Amino acid sequence: MARVTDAQVKEIIETTIDTNAFIRSANLFVDNKLLNQGLSNDLLAEIELWIAAHFVAIREGKVTDETMGDGKVAFERAKMGKGLEATSYGQQALVLDSTGILAQSGKKRGIIQVVGRNE
Repeated sequence: MARVTDAQVKEIIETTIDTNAFIRSANLFVDNKLLNQGLSNDLLAEIELWIAAHFVAIREGKVTDETMGDGKVAFERAKMGKGLEATSYGQQALVLDSTGILAQSGKKRGIIQVVGRNE
């Protein structure tokens, strides 16, 4: 069950879309990675909130510059392949995770394959 609401996500990221799908994804992610790792439910809720906002930001982007005169608008877009570091919301989730598990979840692990010789 999700720890945060659509209204709470909209307190930290400006959006008009329904964020419930992003909240569900954030909840599954947090439960999969951080449940039973010694973090309080309040801290898990806070991490879930920032991850949900991160997912929204990836979809929508965030206005970073706005000019009225000749109509200039700039968007912060997530850089694919950077995981939670791609947005300021994901970065906040990383800071809140005192276990370091989220920081490691985006790292690729090397695979060593041992090939036997048939003689």
